[in-house]
Amino acid sequence: MSRQVWPWSTCIKAQHTDSEHNSEVFWSGPVNSRNTLLAAGRCSFTAVGWFERLMHLNLLTEVSFTNTDAGAIAEALLAAARVLDPRLPITLGTVELSRLRTITYAVDQNIGQAIIDLTQLEAGFDWYIHPVTRTFNVVARRGVERENARWFFIGDGLSEHSNLSECEEVVDGSTIVNDIRPRGQFASGLATDGVSQDDYGVFMEAPSLSDVVDTNILIAYANAEIVYRSQPRITYTMTPKPSSDDKVPKLFRDFDLGDTTYLVARRDYVDTKGVGARVFGATLSISDAGVESLASLQAEAYLTAIRPPVLGGG
Repeated sequence: MSRQVWPWSTCIKAQHTDSEHNSEVFWSGPVNSRNTLLAAGRCSFTAVGWFERLMHLNLLTEVSFTNTDAGAIAEALLAAARVLDPRLPITLGTVELSRLRTITYAVDQNIGQAIIDLTQLEAGFDWYIHPVTRTFNVVARRGVERENARWFFIGDGLSEHSNLSECEEVVDGSTIVNDIRPRGQFASGLATDGVSQDDYGVFMEAPSLSDVVDTNILIAYANAEIVYRSQPRITYTMTPKPSSDDKVPKLFRDFDLGDTTYLVARRDYVDTKGVGARVFGATLSISDAGVESLASLQAEAYLTAIRPPVLGGG
């Protein structure tokens, strides 16, 4: 088998085997490494998503966009990638309208990173690559609310009431910005959050948007950023218990990447009561027997209603 698996030449497909989904392919991607243990007679390999190919292609010339929809910019970046590598297995699918952007990319700008950066701007778009057609698709926002996809970690996680064996909460205060002043070509924008400043102090940022000439765009950018960044970023890494019953929500059946699930976690100083957690990453593992399992999930909490705890003195 090891002779048949070669980096970037072999594709891995993951698909459902239950009758409900009729062997639906829910993920695919190229192998990027292989490891063979001769004495053990075992071959292991890792695969990555198709988007990884774009992380190895750079622009050869400077490219500028003025008041261009972000989806159209991503489309142009993909077109540039296909010129660089005509054998690139990714083609363009559908592109939804999102937000107008003014941006310049320098020579040697990585194409994949440029697309990722567009998703991380305020009101940035989402994207996905279809696992069968390998088409790159831009959506204004991916995901829906999944009221029935609920995670529970109670006490030490060993009880039957917990469908998670581990839950890691990370509260990152280094991301806080509650005074933002984007600088454009001729003007600046401004947005502040007085409540956040009362809670944490003043955290300022002055991003350079040198290609923007419209003051209204700068103000809109500042207002959107302040909503998202005025509180610490809270992320969760969750380890679902292996189970075939409905107590454990199933990826690609009960929820998908981009969907909002709900988490209840209670232990010591953590008391999370049904917080909405949008799933942005997942790790799948496949045993030697070919049994697929969800090793971990990465999700981000909605922060607009979260305030620092009030601690008693003594």
